[in-house]
Amino acid sequence: MKKTPSNFKSNTAIAIAMTAAMGVTAQSADNDIKVTWKDSLRLETADGKNKLRIGGRIHWDNAFSSDDDYMTDGDTFRRARLYVSGQIQERYDFKMQYDFAGGDADFKDVYFGIKGLPALGNLRV
Repeated sequence: MKKTPSNFKSNTAIAIAMTAAMGVTAQSADNDIKVTWKDSLRLETADGKNKLRIGGRIHWDNAFSSDDDYMTDGDTFRRARLYVSGQIQERYDFKMQYDFAGGDADFKDVYFGIKGLPALGNLRV
């Protein structure tokens, strides 16, 4: 599916809204929230049962050529990803990762998991 600028904007708005909603949930669940930075922004309730991570990565390619006959100068983002992951009451976990690079903005990883289901054990979809 070809992404149009308006489609990109709506997908970006959805990703930002979901990220904001997760942050509000973490803040309203408990007043004692520990905020740290270790490879990502991390929020955790005092009891450690609820966790939220917000992070991302950028892979940037840049080329410069002194010979203008064969190559052109340029740069591009090979990957520009934002993710939100977390744990709810030590039983549920989730992750959503959105890739903005290359003109085909889309979700790359999305899952939701439940731990300790009777007869199934752990389930991740």
